[in-house]
Amino acid sequence: MSGGEFDLIAWIRQHSTPAGIVRVGIGDDCAVLAPEGPGELLVTTDMLLDGRHFRLAEHDPADIARKALLVNLSDLAAMAGIPQAAVVAVALPIDAPGGPQRLGRALHAALAQAASEYSVVLAGGDTNAWRGPLVLSVTLIGQATPPGPVLRAGARPGDVLFVTGSLGGSLLGRHLRPSPRVAEGVALRRELGVQLHAMIDISDGLAVDLGHILAESGGLGATLEAEAIPTHRDAVALGAEDGRSPLEHALHDGEDFELCLAVEAAAADRLADGLFADRSLALHRIGTVEAEPGLRLRHGDGRVEVIEPLGFDHFRPTPGVSP
Repeated sequence: MSGGEFDLIAWIRQHSTPAGIVRVGIGDDCAVLAPEGPGELLVTTDMLLDGRHFRLAEHDPADIARKALLVNLSDLAAMAGIPQAAVVAVALPIDAPGGPQRLGRALHAALAQAASEYSVVLAGGDTNAWRGPLVLSVTLIGQATPPGPVLRAGARPGDVLFVTGSLGGSLLGRHLRPSPRVAEGVALRRELGVQLHAMIDISDGLAVDLGHILAESGGLGATLEAEAIPTHRDAVALGAEDGRSPLEHALHDGEDFELCLAVEAAAADRLADGLFADRSLALHRIGTVEAEPGLRLRHGDGRVEVIEPLGFDHFRPTPGVSP
């Protein structure tokens, strides 16, 4: 196996074919895209760092590469977009086991497989090697669905809040194997139209990410029903280890990559009646948007407490892998 940068690029090019909106892909100075249909283009990017989001010495490179694409797909799902193409930039550690060439091929193979599953074309990117940790950055391009992208800004007092799955405890392994709700985001937009007021993916924790919706919607508030928040079995298992309650994990852990959405009250019953029954996906009604600012939690006994958002913050000096 040759070890040069251009050998790796040539190998990647041999395993990539322009398709979809990609007219010219890997091998030229720029990719050439020709968007299909009238929808606006959506662009998102995420960068994953060894020692912060994963540990190359412990985690499978295939899981790392898949996550790099899938977290971007989760962002796209939050705007009800349809994925189209991606570009990838990677800084390979020069001292990687087997060399950077082998690691680069392993990462690309996993990226290509994940891209194929979600009808994404790998359009190009950049490869480097250095005496530092693995860094992998993916930029994803998608297309909005009618009547347009769902923003964080748009929630209104009286809206009903839903999440698309169980939350908490992702650090036990799910943080490396996300399941972005791309099809569900598109289906929600199709079924609800303008009654879907706001949406976000839960990457930094329910409390933090819902807080983004409330802030972007003009400083609104919300009350969550403690007994309605779905807790994942991993939240129970992790709570048994660290002493925190499953509910606390569900509110603050992050990297669940479920969707949180604010829906006009008149449409809420349609979701509660099982819009996604054919997908084996339960939608959970968890609370209500209110005019009074702040995030509150109502317990079964009627007691209400203020929730302080404690989700993940990249600038917080917490060592190791992010929760």
